[in-house]
Amino acid sequence: MNLPETKERQEYIDEIKIIESKLKDAADGDLSDANFTDIQNRLDKLASRFQYKDEIGSGRYKMYELQAMLYYFQKKDGEALDFINQAIETKGESYPRAEKLKEKLSAKDEIIEAEPTKGKKRKSLIGLNGWLAWYIVGLCLTVIILVVSILGYGSAFDDLATIKSQNIDMYNSFLPAMWYEIIYQVICVGLAIYAIVLFANHKWQAKSIAIIFMASLTLGTIIDYAWFSSIASTYSLSNEELASTASAIGRDIVYCLIWIPYLLNSKRVKATLTK
Repeated sequence: MNLPETKERQEYIDEIKIIESKLKDAADGDLSDANFTDIQNRLDKLASRFQYKDEIGSGRYKMYELQAMLYYFQKKDGEALDFINQAIETKGESYPRAEKLKEKLSAKDEIIEAEPTKGKKRKSLIGLNGWLAWYIVGLCLTVIILVVSILGYGSAFDDLATIKSQNIDMYNSFLPAMWYEIIYQVICVGLAIYAIVLFANHKWQAKSIAIIFMASLTLGTIIDYAWFSSIASTYSLSNEELASTASAIGRDIVYCLIWIPYLLNSKRVKATLTK
């Protein structure tokens, strides 16, 4: 009986062999546009399933190698060079098949470099550019806003001390709710900073941590609103603060609706977060 991870690895190897077999037809010039599309679809599905599987390890280099070969046969030499370099980086060392492909590209007067140029990175959607860059900037701003909010609780506790002297029951209601606010915001700051570090290092875990951060922030704000709404209703308090929190919930939900699908489906995210 095979262990699940052994079975997955074998499925990965089997699919690699199928794609390699299809690419061999290119040597005889038998690849039509339909064949190219079929192989590309297979590579996309392979990457979607196995690109972030730890048990595949450095064996993931084969996906990049096959993508490079496909681009080579489609005469997309710049993209082929980018992906064969990525294959070498993922494997951790160069190897004969990669060097052979690079020699072929060199023979076609392509400039061979150890790392892709900025222009080629942009063309192949590798790098912290475009909408991904805007997301990371927004993440940094969110950290700043949360930190400022946390630092502002000093005055909130002063107000709470005043409430304690006037109404001990109200004080006992507000105190745990306020500590909850501080704790969930501190957790969110930690998640956001961790995600930023992972993005900066092109780690594949960055996407998951960023999604957890956004979900945690939204859920935390909803619980916060419900808790304070209950307290305000009990003591007939003003709804100004609640209106502000409700607005924040709306922003957080829109934030999630925009960026979570982007992180899950973006080609740039998939091409950049590979380590």
